[in-house]
Order: sequence, then structure tokens, then C-alpha cells
Amino acid sequence: MGHWGSGLYQNDVSSDVRETYLQILKDINNNLKATNIVIDQYSDYISDDEDCIYFWLSLADTQWCIGRLLPNVKEKALYQIEKHLTFDDKKFFCPISKKTLVHLKEKLMQPQPAEKHITKGRRYICTWNVGDIFSFQINNEKYHDHPLFHHWLVIQKTKAVSWYPHHIIPVITVRYSFETSCPSLNSLLTYPFIPISKRYTKRDDHGKPIGDFFYDYQLGLVMTSKRNIPDTFVYLGNAPVTVPQNAYQRTNYDENYFYSKWLCIEEDILKKYEKFIIR
Repeated sequence: MGHWGSGLYQNDVSSDVRETYLQILKDINNNLKATNIVIDQYSDYISDDEDCIYFWLSLADTQWCIGRLLPNVKEKALYQIEKHLTFDDKKFFCPISKKTLVHLKEKLMQPQPAEKHITKGRRYICTWNVGDIFSFQINNEKYHDHPLFHHWLVIQKTKAVSWYPHHIIPVITVRYSFETSCPSLNSLLTYPFIPISKRYTKRDDHGKPIGDFFYDYQLGLVMTSKRNIPDTFVYLGNAPVTVPQNAYQRTNYDENYFYSKWLCIEEDILKKYEKFIIR
């Protein structure tokens, strides 16, 4: 655990506990459940002689400030404060200053303010089904000299992954059309894929990739609202997910993707085309 001062939140544990508790509270809007989740999640901190004071003091202070201080949290925090104010044993040493401890004790002994409203966290889950296919045309004049200007890009959802703090976003593959007319679902298999990155099988002693590689064709598409989807996107239908034979194969737990935001998708994909197709 790192600390950079004698204040209550000038350490890693206190900051983590406060942020996690508030985020969970926004997600589930239940103080008791949020508290129990945080206690379970940070059990290692609680069982550590040094870290436990940061856990209980930060949780108690945060709950008091929003009018949700639970009796057992208050009791634990006051115990930790008294222990570190009373004992002079080195094993009870705490970088939090005595002044801060005394001030927090006085604060927790006072009636807490009225319960403050906590806005429930907004969670967006992409409603696309695996296999859904969309197409859009490159019409931005800034790409007038690009080989794909006025051509259509075709994207297909291959799976869903989580995106901070609690959104669910699609992972897609990208193909490009040789035509300037809107593609059809029947012609999809004739369109080549655009690689997103190279995945090497080995690295040297300096971390530089060496040896054989596979192309990774999957891209995480960051979307946190339905409004992110442009009106220019044309839904073509749903089809089985396919990737080239030389594609990089992920394990079930490998979510190390490259990501693109909606506002950058044209630019990002056209750069990948220039890097991997033209060159």
C-alpha cells in the first residue's frame, strides 16, 4: 500500500475504497448491500494490520458525508481511531496524522447530515445480436483522396465485452467493399477483412515482438449510449460470424482488444486499411 501524505485519502487504500463504494452504491442503490460488497471485495485490506484503518476510516467518512453511515461501520472506524491514538506500539503505526484522526472522530460522533440523493449509475448495453451486420459509406470530404472514399465498410458483431464502469459494448470485424453502392447480405463473403493489428508469438529480451505473427481482425467498439449509433448505419441482417483462417485465436478470457470510439471509427479503420492492405 502506498501513501504520499498524512491525510485520510493520501493513500491507495482509502481512495480505492471510497471510489468503489460510491460506484457500487450508484449501480445497485442499496446502502447495506453496497457496504457488504465492499467489505467482501476488500477483505484483504481488512485482515491487514496496516490497511484496515484506511478501509474503515475512509468507508465511515464517505458514508457519513452522504448521510448513510451504518452503525457497524461507525463502530469499526472509532475502534481503529482509538487504537491508533492510544497505543504507542510500533505495530500500530499509522501515517495518518493525529490531527486528522481526532478531527474524524469528532465528525463521526456528530449527527450525520440528511441522506443525499445518489443518482443511479447509467448503464448502456448494446442491443446488437452476435452476427448482426451493419454497413456505412465513407463520405467525409476529409477522406476524399483515400482509396475507400465513397466505398462502404461492413461491420459485424462477434461478441460483447464489458467497458468501464459497467457498460457492455460490441466487438466487431470490419470488411470493405469494392463497390460504391450499398452492399447486400448475399455479397458479404466476397468482401475482404481489414486487419486491426498483428499478434506476435514471441518477444525478445527487450520486449520487442519477433517471429511469426497472426492478424487480429477484432475491434472493440466503444458505445455508451444509443445516440452513439449514426443514422447513416444501414442494417443488412444477421449471419454466422466468420474470420479468416490466419486470424489470431483468443482464449475465453483474453479481452486484450484494440478499441475505437464512434467518433473515430472512420479514421481508425481507414488507417488500418492503409497500414495492412495498401502496404
